[in-house]
Order: sequence, then C-alpha cells, then structure tokens
Amino acid sequence: MNKGLITKPYFYISDYIENHKNSYYDFLNRVRTNNDIISWIKFFLEATIETAKNARKKFENVLTFTTEMSKIALDLNVRPENAMKVIEILYQEPIISRKMLLEKSGLKETTLKSVINSLVAKGLLVETTGYSRNQIFSFNKYISLFRD
Repeated sequence: MNKGLITKPYFYISDYIENHKNSYYDFLNRVRTNNDIISWIKFFLEATIETAKNARKKFENVLTFTTEMSKIALDLNVRPENAMKVIEILYQEPIISRKMLLEKSGLKETTLKSVINSLVAKGLLVETTGYSRNQIFSFNKYISLFRD
C-alpha cells in the first residue's frame, strides 16, 4: 500500500538545502560572482554533516522502537510469534489493509483478528477507515519515527 517509508532516502540532503534555501542561493551566487568555491564546499559539507546526524538519530530511534516492540509482543494476549509476524509485516507496510495482512502473514483470520485487536488495544495500530469491512490500519508510532 504505502511504500513511501521504504523508498524515500533517509540521507536526504535536499531537505537541508530546502530549509536553508537562502544560504544555498547565496553560496551559489558567490561561486558565480566571486569564484568562492570554498564557501560553497563548506556549506555543502555542513549540509552533509547535519543530514548524517539526522539520519543516525532516526535509525537509533528505529532500533529502540523495534526492541520495544519485541518486548511488547511478549505481553500481548496472543502468541508472541504471531504478533511478531504481523509486526514484521508492518515494518515493511506501515499502512496496510486487513486483507493484505492476512495474505502476507499466512495466519488464520481469527488469529490475525486477535493480533490486530491486541495491537489496537495497546494503541500501536490504528484503523483508519471507520469501516468494519475493508479496513486499513496504520502503524502510526512507527511512521512518526521517520517524520521530522
């Protein structure tokens, strides 16, 4: 369903440049008018360093979150291996339909329903449509790790 988290680069220097657009154009202009390539290189290196710091922080947060989710899976009212099977799918598809979860997990429908209900009860999974059929779920806490 939503492959945006998987396909978006996490070392995304364009975000830094967009947030520092005036400086970006100033340094480019200095290269053109004053042949000041050193200032441009310094700006670009600063952008690279800040982007790397942000990417590292996101990955640290993901590591912490996945460790926490493994512990939570043990405390749910379902078999931990079934919970982890669903959670692993949610890492790849954080916005997913019940039907797709059923197909990808290979679990029985009643087992999947129990896992989903447990994750919803813990506030980890949110049903987004409001329907009883054709439900779509969002792994919001995981998604939020990738937002700035």
